[in-house]
Amino acid sequence: MLVMEAVGLSVLRTLKREIRKLISKKPKNLNETKARAILLHLEGMKISEIAKILQVHKSTVYRWINEFEKEGEKCLFYKQRKGRKKKVNEREIKVEEIQGKTIWEAKT
Repeated sequence: MLVMEAVGLSVLRTLKREIRKLISKKPKNLNETKARAILLHLEGMKISEIAKILQVHKSTVYRWINEFEKEGEKCLFYKQRKGRKKKVNEREIKVEEIQGKTIWEAKT
């Protein structure tokens, strides 16, 4: 266990409790799969079993654990990425849905 070797039992219990709280609250930008992988690892499950349960590659689980060791809890959240700006905002979509039009019909 990569993480478990470095921390004591009380710290380990606290980490598990905090991750469970995060998963139950479901904040908007939480990577729930990554959080569950870290939690399962902290509970002593093998990497190969975690990968199989979560349907990800073992190398992904290793990467997530390494990120958690370096960055802590903040690695469990999706990071802001650069990208193309939205052309239509959420408010416009809701107005057009109320009026019974699709976004595409409303834009023509």
